[in-house]
Amino acid sequence: MIGAIIAFIGVNFITCIVARIVQAGCFTYNWDTYPNYSGKMIFIAGVFGQPEETYEKIHKPYCCSAYLNYSLLGYNPKNAGKQLSKLIKTKDYVVGSSVGCKAIIYANKSAVRRVFINPMTHFIALKPKYQTLIQYLAPLAEVLSYALGWLAVLPIIKTRTGRYSIALLIDQIYWMYYGDPDSDEMGRLSETGVIISKNDKYLENDIIKGIYKGARIEQVSFDYSHMMGEVASEEYDFEINNLLAD
Repeated sequence: MIGAIIAFIGVNFITCIVARIVQAGCFTYNWDTYPNYSGKMIFIAGVFGQPEETYEKIHKPYCCSAYLNYSLLGYNPKNAGKQLSKLIKTKDYVVGSSVGCKAIIYANKSAVRRVFINPMTHFIALKPKYQTLIQYLAPLAEVLSYALGWLAVLPIIKTRTGRYSIALLIDQIYWMYYGDPDSDEMGRLSETGVIISKNDKYLENDIIKGIYKGARIEQVSFDYSHMMGEVASEEYDFEINNLLAD
């Protein structure tokens, strides 16, 4: 009996690890129209991912658009970037927020116009107190999430926009600390627009300006957490379209 239980736990642990290593970071897509159309806008959300509601606020000027959902198996921006690179066509526009921007960078499609909203692509962009917290907790939390096996990928975390897994949340936090793109991986910053939020709670705007030196940078008067408000979303929408129009 005990041997069977140990075997079950072992199988649960190993199969989940394999699945997460292979599939973490993979997206599911929601296309408005034909996905092979060149000139569409692709949107990638931030922590957890609130793609549906945000997407509805910003995609209207584009006749052919899509938003991408994160996998419950977790998040790996390098895996996600490889998948995203296969979806992007030459004249597409890619809009990302927070940790989603790191996947866009790893897609390595430098000819594509990009807009990053409060990009969490480099650890140093975090405010110092969050750097300290994540530096020590992220590795421990990552180990714990793997130890939970398949329990970690169950959609047990409820938000107003859906249900998400422990694995997804912890992976996103983990990749805030690890995997910073180097200068050779950043792509053509002249083709990149960046939107920062006034009085951002989590990020240092001056650091972001230094990381994205050479990009067009606009600032909105709202914190990103208020993006879903009608007035705030209009301001974000205006800046996104302003950066993509040129």
